[in-house]
Amino acid sequence: MENHHVTGYLAFWDDMLNQMPELLIDSCASGGRRNEYETMKRSVPFHYTDLSYGDHAVKEAYTYTMFSWIPYFRNFTCSWDYDDGNYYPDGVSGENAPKPMGNSDNYAFHTAFAPAFSSQFTKEEDLDAAAPYYNKMHAIWRRAAKYTLSGDFYPLTPFSKEPDTWYCLQFHDEDKGEGVVSCIRNTKCPEESITLSLRQIDKAATYEFDDPEFGNSFTVSGKDLAKNGFTVTLPARTGVYWFYKTKR
Repeated sequence: MENHHVTGYLAFWDDMLNQMPELLIDSCASGGRRNEYETMKRSVPFHYTDLSYGDHAVKEAYTYTMFSWIPYFRNFTCSWDYDDGNYYPDGVSGENAPKPMGNSDNYAFHTAFAPAFSSQFTKEEDLDAAAPYYNKMHAIWRRAAKYTLSGDFYPLTPFSKEPDTWYCLQFHDEDKGEGVVSCIRNTKCPEESITLSLRQIDKAATYEFDDPEFGNSFTVSGKDLAKNGFTVTLPARTGVYWFYKTKR
């Protein structure tokens, strides 16, 4: 019976695609648990789960898994946390929710890092005032997102769904000797800094790092980077993208 269900489901999608070759199918399936090989040949997970849109650490766990398996998917920006770091129990918006469904601040943008994403906002937001920030973050996201498709994925911190952790990823384009390091210090993480061991570092090269969101930059030798690691310091509930390239 299960076999007939699966073959019928795939045949149904194949028939739709044969009739409408330009059809784009969004695979929303049990938190991504049905996004297996045959399904991914026919669809894209633009909506990989209907859980924890604004529960940041849980969203990071989903994203960690998606990056490990599927090269292209979409995420959403929103926050469901109170100022004390706790989360609205059932994660829905309403009169008792901690924040509007949109609330696309730094933390929301960084925890939504994916090859594709959607910014969420509500009628409570002043869009004219928010537009410059949205535009700035969209430009930075586009710069980072290209490496999720052209580069190799290296998780720099362990898988976790807890808000007392750091969440750090690296995407490295071996052909160009450049990439991006995405780092997030979650709401209840007690450590102000983390030292990471970046992958695919050429000890004979010199690297230029820049952070366009906060306007920081520095240069370091590959030898020092390999020996001492890459240290990131952030306030809690903050994320950053560090872009790097080989100095010519």
